[in-house]
Amino acid sequence: MKELIEKIKSYLKGSSKKEISYEREGINPTHDWNVILILVFALLFVLAIASVYLYMQIQSGALFPASTDAKNTSVTINQDLLDKTIQKINADKTAFDSAKTKGSVSDPSI
Repeated sequence: MKELIEKIKSYLKGSSKKEISYEREGINPTHDWNVILILVFALLFVLAIASVYLYMQIQSGALFPASTDAKNTSVTINQDLLDKTIQKINADKTAFDSAKTKGSVSDPSI
């Protein structure tokens, strides 16, 4: 039994908290933060250059050119469909006004 207790103690002693983590080899928070900052600023620089390039291309008309055919098209309106829609909207408005003046609306969940 004494051997088992000694085994458990030696196991727990090995798994106890070690020294401060940044003192171990290969861990350097200052270096890590510097790498992160450099990467962020490099990414921001690349994005700024790409934004300026896209702006200049769009401004000159080389990118996303507008077609002249789209400007000369005429719009046709289906008058029957427009009248039907107007009648539906007016019917909904009268139903809403009558429900508003009626004062109470029955609960549809009952």
